Amino acid sequence: MACDQCEHYSNLGFNFCPDCGSPITSRKKSNDILTAITVIGCIVTVVLSFVLVFELFVGWIESGYVLDNLKGFHYPLFLIIPTIWDFADLSGIPLSVYYILLLIAVTVCAAFLFFRSYGRRKEGKEISDTPIYEMAVMFGALYAFEVVFVIILNMMGIETDTPSERPTWEWLFELLNASVWEELITRVLYLGIPVAVISLLMKKEGASIKWIGGGFGLGPIPLLFIFFSAFMFGAGHLNGWGAWKFVTTFVFGLIAGYLFCKYGLYVTICFHFLTDYLQAEKWLTGDIMPLTTMAIIIVFFLSIPFIWVYLKRGFLYMRDQLSSDLRRS
Repeated sequence: MACDQCEHYSNLGFNFCPDCGSPITSRKKSNDILTAITVIGCIVTVVLSFVLVFELFVGWIESGYVLDNLKGFHYPLFLIIPTIWDFADLSGIPLSVYYILLLIAVTVCAAFLFFRSYGRRKEGKEISDTPIYEMAVMFGALYAFEVVFVIILNMMGIETDTPSERPTWEWLFELLNASVWEELITRVLYLGIPVAVISLLMKKEGASIKWIGGGFGLGPIPLLFIFFSAFMFGAGHLNGWGAWKFVTTFVFGLIAGYLFCKYGLYVTICFHFLTDYLQAEKWLTGDIMPLTTMAIIIVFFLSIPFIWVYLKRGFLYMRDQLSSDLRRS
């Protein structure tokens, strides 16, 4: 989402535009390392695209099983403030309808993810600048980080507790709900709405009520609320998990915030669903999940370089932002 200042900052040697957050890459020549990383990213994207489609397949094929068990089940809708606050209770037919709407929402978001990625390629965008590519490689980088982080904690004698075991149907419902509802309250409520309102009040160029759904690009104001929404997301996961979970969910929130600002809500819902439904093969077969395990192992090793890629990109962006602020002052 380039602005009229991108060329100016490009001439000053910036890597990112401090005004809109767009990467300034027009003067960067491609090299063998960049090409190799992009090829690796494409492999990760293909693998995770199949995983995402499979997860959706499991979600729909197991929907009858979930609906049967939702009878007599009560589920609270909640906000994160930053503790969990239940404000409504769903049961009976409304809960069943809500569940189907969640399935439809994730399916539509996934379809739009593939459609928009194809559209950006038709527009001449690089493959690395498509939503499905960035979602995939950032998922891989996050997964690699989480695995290394948990290993380090275990070596230090810190237990990484997980929530108590639940019936499969309950996981199918609750994690589907998390993929949509948690994105609405953390990305839309705590990121999209404040950025849209502030931008409209400041009469920022291009500001629109549509910015509530994301896709407005980066900048000082979005960056502030990315960190705020990530904090709220991390705090919300302290309930039922150990304190260690805050770190991984905070990093998840930062990535989801970036994807939300650059592309929109549909990408973060797919990103969340892809993460939460990784056990779909086990839920379907009731046994070990060799195909998913193999896919995740491939993604883990191939995605390690992207930890460095995005750390470097984040550092350069923050440096350019600070440099711009100093120039303006």
